[in-house]
Amino acid sequence: MKNIVRKIPLFTATVLLMVGIFIRFYKIDFGRPYTFIADETDIFDQVLKYSLNYKSIISNKNWEAFYPDSYVYGMFPTYFLTFMNMVFNKTASIFNFSISYNSYLIYLRIVTATISSSLILITFLIYKKVFNDKKGAVLSAIIVALNWKLIFHSHYLNQDIFVTVLLSFSTLLLILYLQKHKLWCLIISSAFFGLTVGTKITSLISIPIIIAVLIMKKDFKGILFYITISLAFFSISNLFSIINLNQFVSRILEMKSREAGAVLSSVNTSPLKYVSAIISILSIPATIIFFISLFIVFKEDIKDEKERYLEHVLLIGNIFIYLVFFSLNKRLVDRWILPIIPLTVIYISYGIFKFGDIFKSNKCRFLITATSLASVLSICIYNSFIIYSQLIQGDTKGRAYIWTKEYLKNEKSHVLVYTNKGRDPFHNLKGVDVILFQVYESKEAFNFYPEDPYKYDLIVIYSTMRRNFNNKYVIQNYPEYFKKWSNFMLELEDRGNFYLISNFKSVKPDLFNVSDIEIYKKISDKEFLANF
Repeated sequence: MKNIVRKIPLFTATVLLMVGIFIRFYKIDFGRPYTFIADETDIFDQVLKYSLNYKSIISNKNWEAFYPDSYVYGMFPTYFLTFMNMVFNKTASIFNFSISYNSYLIYLRIVTATISSSLILITFLIYKKVFNDKKGAVLSAIIVALNWKLIFHSHYLNQDIFVTVLLSFSTLLLILYLQKHKLWCLIISSAFFGLTVGTKITSLISIPIIIAVLIMKKDFKGILFYITISLAFFSISNLFSIINLNQFVSRILEMKSREAGAVLSSVNTSPLKYVSAIISILSIPATIIFFISLFIVFKEDIKDEKERYLEHVLLIGNIFIYLVFFSLNKRLVDRWILPIIPLTVIYISYGIFKFGDIFKSNKCRFLITATSLASVLSICIYNSFIIYSQLIQGDTKGRAYIWTKEYLKNEKSHVLVYTNKGRDPFHNLKGVDVILFQVYESKEAFNFYPEDPYKYDLIVIYSTMRRNFNNKYVIQNYPEYFKKWSNFMLELEDRGNFYLISNFKSVKPDLFNVSDIEIYKKISDKEFLANF
């Protein structure tokens, strides 16, 4: 009986880890055959272009075809996925089976989910190396495995998962270097950091922390090594950014004024906006435990410069430099702080087991530890269930598109669609005007006024459009813009000339951040007379 009881925690941990990995791959075709995230399309199109046309590009010496379509993000994920797609293509030709457009994307999503899954092991190893405790390391791995934000970003092609994994692995190797003084650890760490910057240029914000740690270690040669190797691997992974340096720099400056500026749906001027983001990603109990853990670590390790203090400076420094840097922008995008989530989880796990030590009573220690553990894990499990439910339900726009397509078989209607997606299934329907709602703060955006609704029989509205104009920032700074869009919605909802004929809502809370979709129908003369 005692042996069985002892095995329960191990069994539970194994199950939770497997659940976390399973959900990363479950319904990996979510939203297909349409994309639910615009950035995915940008990556995928380039990957297909490179992997399917590289032979003709090389034979014709058409080197410009290898130039990035945009310098919004670094090219390392694109090149890596291109290589993986070439392997997939070669395998298909060997076994003589055909590959569809959709198959390519599903395969690359599987690759992304696999990379995301590696983060579970990396987090385990970082905790184990810093605290030398297997129990806390396992808990860290479980929390990362079940984190809904990481699960969400595992379901499509994106740079943020790559940055998170690359930075975490680079951090792990740098910790090994600090502990074992092995040069190969420093070389691999700096190489992976170069690839991290080659994925997102904003990753450079970690450099001051890395240099500070090496200065504290009085390892000036290490600093030179780190910078040189990082620069080399950035250059290799983003060769065309070096060749076309002017274009690259111009795009960085544009990002500073545009992408880093206000996006109407994500404006947040609060100085604590990324604390709220941490809370949404990790939960209130986890965030409280995180700050308690920092207090304990500072008291026990950093203040007295104990054996592990350099590791703590590295980890905690990265956490806070990310929070401070992105808090300087008007725009709040939760995924930008994804790279520090594994690092915060490490301290949450540590805090769960150390918080109780503050109390002298054994009962108090047990109660505090059990309560902390239960509250954090229960929320993780709950959010995983919500994600699972949303995956089962499917993307709202695909369901709305199918409904509209069936409706138009029997009704000749002029349809207006306001969408925030660059590629939308409604583009496939005849007689449909699909208008991309302007989201970036600019002169063009605020000259973007709604169409006359009475020109249309059917109007499809994405909820993100409503959020774009209906926030405090827009109301205060662009009152005329807000007034026109508010009146447009009043025409649909309150003036008696339209009615809601169908709507498609996502499971709440909406962790996948997909749009609810409403479809309004203009009341015809025939319908009016019938109800008169």
